[in-house]
Formats: sequence, C-alpha cells, structure tokens
Amino acid sequence: MSDLAKLFQHTPAVPENTPQIDPKDLFDADGVLIPQPASFWESKRREEKMLFGHTHGLYAFPTTELVSAVKRMIGGRRAIEIGAGNGGYARALAIPATDNHQQADPKFARLYQLAGHPTINYGPHVEKLDATLAVAKYQPKVVLACWVTHLYDPRRHELGGNVIGVDEQAIMEAVDDYIFIGNTDIHSAKPLLKDLHNGLIGTHTVAEYIVGQPMLQSRAARGVEFLLRLTRK
Repeated sequence: MSDLAKLFQHTPAVPENTPQIDPKDLFDADGVLIPQPASFWESKRREEKMLFGHTHGLYAFPTTELVSAVKRMIGGRRAIEIGAGNGGYARALAIPATDNHQQADPKFARLYQLAGHPTINYGPHVEKLDATLAVAKYQPKVVLACWVTHLYDPRRHELGGNVIGVDEQAIMEAVDDYIFIGNTDIHSAKPLLKDLHNGLIGTHTVAEYIVGQPMLQSRAARGVEFLLRLTRK
C-alpha cells in the first residue's frame, strides 16, 4: 500500500460542520503555500487541518520555525527538495524544487478524481524531475524529502510503496545528509526506517530526530509528525 493510499484509507470523514480555514494570505501569487508560524496551525483543530489539506491537495504545512530549522541543518551547503509537490518548503528555503509530477498525469489524476481527492497544485518553480535524476543533475550535499512515498520492492511486498516511488536508500547514499519529514502512522512501513531500526544502514547515522514538535504540521488524522536527519558517518 502506498503512503497516499494509506492516508486515504485511514482518514476518517470530517464532520460536515467543520469550518474551512480561510486560505486568504496563506498562498502567494503562484498558489504556493506560504510558511506560517507554528502557532497559526496549532490554533486549528485536527479536523480543520485535514479539511484544508484535502481541499488544496496538500499533505504537510511548512512553518516558519521548521524552515529555520532546516536552513540550519543545510548550513549553506548545496541542497534540493525531491517530491516537492506544491513547493512551499523549497521556495522558502531558496533551493531547487523537483517532483515527478505524478498527480498531473491524466491516468493518475483520474484515479484521484474517482476517489474524491483533489490533486496537488504543483508550483511553477517545481521542476518535473524524478528524484534520482534530480540528484544526478544537481549533485546536492543535502536532500530534503517531505511525505515522499518510497519505491515498491516486490521482495518486501508487505512494506507497500509505489512503483514510481523514491529509492530512498539510493538517494541517501548519494548525499551527505538526507532529511525526511513525515508522520509516524502514514510512514511507519518505510524500508529506510525499518533498516535503520535493524542496524542495516551502514553509510549514515541519525543526526537529529524531532518528534511531535509544534513546528511540524500536517493533515494526518493519526500519528505524530517527525523529522529525521541522517548524516554520513
């Protein structure tokens, strides 16, 4: 099962009387989500954030505090974002944004439409580029990935994934730092996390693991948001 399929399956219906978060001043002229202080999202109920994310095809919401934290982690090194989607993080960080634009593909867009789920509004600065090709093109020292779905491996069928997902192991091994932002429920089956837990990652070690902090915000109905930074040994 892919991360998004899991999100759709595990997302309960939002009560009909749930108020919509006013999008005014939350998006720039290109329709890209602007980072807000964590206090803004903390003031919203989970159901409101779920509805906002669903309505606008967004999964995680960048905060000013998180952008500052990631800037510190990058430390002026060459960096890119993969699976950037709407592109809010990359634009705020002033780094290249890349994504394979899967949800813009008519056949995938149709599946989302049939499931009643709006698709991502890819920012105009988000280059249509597969993650592996993006790393080859930009040769970054740091890769940021937020809510990306991992590559499906038939040998590890139980972990799910997507046949055009991200080979996170290969991406990580090609860079000095890999920063992943996710949710403990939605991303619990990631091979990278399983291998890390079982001591099977030989090239990198955990530099930072931030869990449940207000600066981490998403549309998830369950679980806790986290940031994992892996750095080369």
